[in-house]
Amino acid sequence: MPRIKDFARPWVIRVFFRGFLMSLCLTPASAQTELVFDGMLLTHYLDRGELVVDAPVMQAEFDMAVNEWSFNVWGNIDLTDENDSRLDLSETALSLAYTMAVDPLDLSVGVTQYMFPGESGTRETFLHAAMLIPLNPAVGVYYDFDQINGTYIDGSIHHVVELSTAVSLESRVAIGYGDAAANHDAFRYDKAALRDIGVGATLLFNLNRHTVLSTGGSYWRLIDPDLRDTVESSDGAVNGMIGKIAIHRRFQ
Repeated sequence: MPRIKDFARPWVIRVFFRGFLMSLCLTPASAQTELVFDGMLLTHYLDRGELVVDAPVMQAEFDMAVNEWSFNVWGNIDLTDENDSRLDLSETALSLAYTMAVDPLDLSVGVTQYMFPGESGTRETFLHAAMLIPLNPAVGVYYDFDQINGTYIDGSIHHVVELSTAVSLESRVAIGYGDAAANHDAFRYDKAALRDIGVGATLLFNLNRHTVLSTGGSYWRLIDPDLRDTVESSDGAVNGMIGKIAIHRRFQ
């Protein structure tokens, strides 16, 4: 697994990391730091249209935000022997992002280091833009500048309906596009393509003002016919359902 000091080697990551440290040093004593924890149990692990683990997994995420900067740690633990890694931390990601508001947009730019036990990790930069209008349209662009040198782009809309003071229903539709390099890494498919689409719904239960329990499911499908043929020829999955139970806890 890459060492932590490897995370700060490329100049792009050094710039973001130094900016984050400066923000910490310059933050007034009165400023509040927000800490967020998310934990999930999922029936499968799907990543940008690729079924990484066709079995239950547990994922956890910690996020610390200081002013416009945020640092995120995410990890995946396999719960079965599907990939011979039961109860092992099979993937870890460290992200650093800077967020700004440009009405009516929320913009985030950052870097992520992916780490895999016993394998080479990789790094990517990302740009995410969300519009503060009905249906909350959002677009994310992710460029891997290390092992893959490829780009993945996704777009989404989502809507939340309050069913009661403590219960709400969120619906979401997302679609993704991968260039030739990104699709080759995920599927050994050497063409750019409209990659995947997902449709999901989640019930959210507000236990208190800091804690939300949720459960839901989604349907996903690979879009491009040639990509589907390539994945099916190697006995890979091209569509499916995913269920989840999650908890969200905010500390201030």
